[in-house]
Amino acid sequence: MFDLIRRAWGLQNYELQNLLIERFQLQFHRETQETQAYVLLPAKGGPKLKVAGTPAGGLGFGRSPKGGERVSGNVGLDRLARAITAVMGRPVINQTGLTGAYEILVDYEPDNSAPGDPNLQHAIEDTLGLRLEYRKVPISVFVVDHIAPAPREN
Repeated sequence: MFDLIRRAWGLQNYELQNLLIERFQLQFHRETQETQAYVLLPAKGGPKLKVAGTPAGGLGFGRSPKGGERVSGNVGLDRLARAITAVMGRPVINQTGLTGAYEILVDYEPDNSAPGDPNLQHAIEDTLGLRLEYRKVPISVFVVDHIAPAPREN
């Protein structure tokens, strides 16, 4: 159920949000908490980003022709940060100050032996001119106050 709630608010699906509020008597609030996260920032040499020739779309994860992993797509950096959150194991917050859509193409060899996949961090810095810095940051969290165990009848 909580995965469904997370998706409804993460994707801003208002119909699903209303359904959860009405049928499951969902009550919630947001609060700010300090947590360890990765902050996406420009690297020392500056960003090496190419403005996308097409509107922002999705970001894909797949196999690299070199045998590792590939992250690719035309997206804004907020979307990139959200997408790599799962790989990094902690929230990733875009603080580059850059807006617009960029062509993203990052190939890397996953390193599951260390938290935060250092190989992805190096690939992002080398390829995109962006760095990930681990620090404590305030983030907005969604707190469920109440949810009914069964849906209310129509």
